[in-house]
Amino acid sequence: MKIVLTGGGTAGSVTPLLAILEELRSRESSVECLFVGTRRGEPEKRMIDPYNVTWSTITSGKLRRYWSPVNFIAPFAVVIGFFQALVLFARFRPDCIVSAGGYVGVPCVWAGWVLGIRIVLHQPDLRPGLATMLTYRFAHEITTGFLETSNRFPGKTARWTGVPVRKSLTKPILSVPTLNLPLEKPFVLILGGGTGSMTLNNLALEVFQIINSQMNLLLVSGKGKQPMASHGGLIIRENLTADEMNYALSHATVIVSRAGANAIFEAASVQKPLILVPLPHSPQIANTDFMVHEDAALHFEPSTGNAEKLCRMISSLETDPHLRARIIKNAYKFVRPDAARNLANIIFSLAQR
Repeated sequence: MKIVLTGGGTAGSVTPLLAILEELRSRESSVECLFVGTRRGEPEKRMIDPYNVTWSTITSGKLRRYWSPVNFIAPFAVVIGFFQALVLFARFRPDCIVSAGGYVGVPCVWAGWVLGIRIVLHQPDLRPGLATMLTYRFAHEITTGFLETSNRFPGKTARWTGVPVRKSLTKPILSVPTLNLPLEKPFVLILGGGTGSMTLNNLALEVFQIINSQMNLLLVSGKGKQPMASHGGLIIRENLTADEMNYALSHATVIVSRAGANAIFEAASVQKPLILVPLPHSPQIANTDFMVHEDAALHFEPSTGNAEKLCRMISSLETDPHLRARIIKNAYKFVRPDAARNLANIIFSLAQR
């Protein structure tokens, strides 16, 4: 059986594919997977390397809902990527294509439909992005991370599977030699997303100056966004391996993160309280509004707040047991531990038709 997994440009479209890959391989060791990413290869190439998956890239343009001069160029890049995907799939002859959104998925889904290949489209975020809306009509199965998203695809039926979380992130790890966290004090984990965030990086440094006597801090800054460091209770890393992320998530007292669905559900799966800092002009805004409305996360807005305010929010989740327990309990309600298994069932069923 041959499966194409496609996503890239952001970690949000790659992380669920890795969870699906783990599940597929655990059930069928002979399954052959091809991962199709962007020419730039960030962050998807770094994330999939440990999984020993065949890797290929195509040209694609990021389509934006807001004004940008790049919007004039992007359609041409998508057309080029479409023809590249046609050639790639004609050679690989996959039984099924699985797209988790992201702009590289657009030409892949279109090419797969032209070639008559079965297509599964997974939508992790609450509000479908433009790439999803351009491709959902060509999918044989649509799955969603949030139940509330299931009715957002006119003319199509979508299944709520939940967001698949990598098994490797939920298995306890007592120590990781490559990540020597100082655990004598509580620590804050700050995640800037797959490509990093200068806004969060700068905030993290200011926050540490305020809380360093009470808490330690681990900042995952993104490639090239911040010099790596390890001193005085502050650790800065460009990225983390799966084992390192598992270790960091399991020991974190509070997590401050961008608001992609995968970051939300990974934190919820390990039952850690979350402060969301959504990326402007993105589906993360809807994710944040939903989680805050459900009393399942706190929201920090950099344009109206400062490091002192963020420190107060962190402190409240550390010191107020009732608030902490309520946030964790409400977030965990949306976790579906069987999400990867449900998606694998759908993929195997389609691929065998």
